[in-house]
Amino acid sequence: MDPLAPPAQPFRTQSTTVRNSAERESLRAQQLVAAYERALAEARSRQHRFAVAARTESEVALQLEAMRPLGWHLLADRSWPGTQANIDLIHIGPGGILVIDVKSWREPTVQDGRLLRRQAGQLVDAQDHLERIVRVAELVADVTAEIGLAPLEVVPVILFAGRPGADTRLGRVKILDQQSVIPWMVRRGSRLTPNQVGALAKLVETSFPPHPDSPAAKPAATEETVVATVVPRPVSPATPHRPSPTLHQRRPEQPSLFDAAALEAALLRDAGRTPMEEWMTFLHPEQVRLVRSVGTGPSRIRGAAGTGKTVVALHRAAYLAESLPGPILVTSFINTLPPVLRGLYQRLSPATSGRVEFLNLHAWASRRLTERGLRLQVDPKFAQLAFNRAWGRTGKRSCLGEIGVNANYWKEEIDHVIKGRGIVDYSDYRRLARVGRRTRLGEKQREAVWTLYCDYDDQLRQAGRLDYNDLLTLALDEFRERPLSTPYAAVIADEVQDLNCQGVRLLREISSEGSRLLVIGDGQQQMYPGGYTLAEAGISVVGRSTVLRVNYRNASKIIDEAARVVAADEFDDLEGSSESGLREVLSVREGGDVNQVAAESIDALRRHVIERVRELITAGQRPADIAVLCSTNFEVTVYQNLLRKAGFASLRLSEYQGSPVDAVKVGTVARAKGLEFRNVILPVHERPRSRTRPEPEEIRRERGEQKRRELFVAMTRARDSLWVGRVAS
Repeated sequence: MDPLAPPAQPFRTQSTTVRNSAERESLRAQQLVAAYERALAEARSRQHRFAVAARTESEVALQLEAMRPLGWHLLADRSWPGTQANIDLIHIGPGGILVIDVKSWREPTVQDGRLLRRQAGQLVDAQDHLERIVRVAELVADVTAEIGLAPLEVVPVILFAGRPGADTRLGRVKILDQQSVIPWMVRRGSRLTPNQVGALAKLVETSFPPHPDSPAAKPAATEETVVATVVPRPVSPATPHRPSPTLHQRRPEQPSLFDAAALEAALLRDAGRTPMEEWMTFLHPEQVRLVRSVGTGPSRIRGAAGTGKTVVALHRAAYLAESLPGPILVTSFINTLPPVLRGLYQRLSPATSGRVEFLNLHAWASRRLTERGLRLQVDPKFAQLAFNRAWGRTGKRSCLGEIGVNANYWKEEIDHVIKGRGIVDYSDYRRLARVGRRTRLGEKQREAVWTLYCDYDDQLRQAGRLDYNDLLTLALDEFRERPLSTPYAAVIADEVQDLNCQGVRLLREISSEGSRLLVIGDGQQQMYPGGYTLAEAGISVVGRSTVLRVNYRNASKIIDEAARVVAADEFDDLEGSSESGLREVLSVREGGDVNQVAAESIDALRRHVIERVRELITAGQRPADIAVLCSTNFEVTVYQNLLRKAGFASLRLSEYQGSPVDAVKVGTVARAKGLEFRNVILPVHERPRSRTRPEPEEIRRERGEQKRRELFVAMTRARDSLWVGRVAS
């Protein structure tokens, strides 16, 4: 059975005419509740078939077995491989895999985040029971990782029989009672398809056979014999009291076991929920291994576009949030990516979303420094004016003005090569290997760059202003001097290739010198000039670096088209060596639609873009599945206005938070980093630059590589269709 087969409906209701969808869902919920009640009654009538010994476990098993009409499979009293112990219940269904330990303790309680139970009149620590059920859940996750089930789909549960009011979480363990367990299962939603549930049930049943002492592991008896053995006549105590009914005497409507109203409410809530996407529940087995990896020291995940690096980051954050105490930081260079990741994470792991912080690194630094009472005046506009003045009076008249590049090249040299590394001494810059820069600079040119830098920096200091590099350097100095009072349990940095060296040093500082740091990125998608190596930042990932090679996002034709753009360009991938632009990537999605259009003018190109949007929507595509990616913010504004005039709703990527919005997304390629869209429209405005003197070959090569990487990033945002428009020469 294919565990990744398309979803099917686990339950069908009879055809009924209703006035609207709300009535239809209400009717369906009522019918499901009725089906559950019938199944519960039937299960009670054949309770002898359950392979559990204790009466409380039997009661719980009755409840869970009755979930079969809703697509659940119950495995009771299973062996714990390699031990004599047993696993009470494993329940597999649309809401995942629940590994359940049934308890009948008196007065269980939680104090200061620890589980306690009453013994001999005293409360004693019972954390070992939590640790045991987590170990069992990990064993189940080991098995299901073989077919790619995400680790958090295996949930350890302690269920207190006969103890109402239990509904909490201790670390990874969910604590429930008999009344809350069924509604909670339904509230988990339809995370797995029926085919996936069936495949998992077979795999788990084979891997965890019935316990040797379980009735299911022994020769079957006649129905009458089993009834007499499993449900004996109650023995009267010395002190008369009203005896509890045996299992077969209980009625379906008994409130201690089943709350029909709560189940119906949960079913209605689930009906209005957005279905779980496949990436949230199933990963490649290699990705599952990375999510669950245990080790010390910084680690890295790299790989080509579309290989699921960000998906692994989200699952890793959720896994650590359930496994470790303390906050977790997920960060990046791009300020639009963290809000989108936060929205996805809240769907993936809502129970832990309050413990995971999503913020781009500059915003994080600004917030934390402000909290410590530091007054910050980060002013990028003033910084640009300061550089322009410095260039006019210092740089333009030096040998730099003779090289034949515009002033922005030297602004990038200061931002990314010098300040991005925290260099404050010319001798360090004079001997620096300028990773990622193709243009050779002799000592005379480097001296001129340093003079330009000093002029620029003096203006900032005199005005009391900061640029973005100053912000990261201040934060690095501050947290070296005074570390965080509450350390992070983990720090995960996505799109790390776009951070500079000072930014990565800051990540190392706030992650216990990198021991809790995971960096994720791909040098081939670096969009900003210059570069660094992880070694420069004091980080070694030797033996802890993994390359992902399977593309899950892009259809094969889109991958091939994008790969041709950068095939001839080598790139630096943060670890001190260059790699070929032509990479080995396996696509799992065949086909795709690629269109290349040459327009006579910019106005004609813009008309083609609007026509392409209209064509996609007419063909049945939702506006939310379309993105128009531009080179500049000016073009973003132009296309938003054109879409509005054509009657199409649009949303700037700078305002996108990850929640579904039925509007065409419009934004720069930089804003689209880390995101994907079903259909991408890419208007590429290629116009020759007017120059007073020829551009040196090295600089032309460097600029060309940077533009091709940007185009590659834009093209690989497309899942199914890619439309690239150019202005013909």
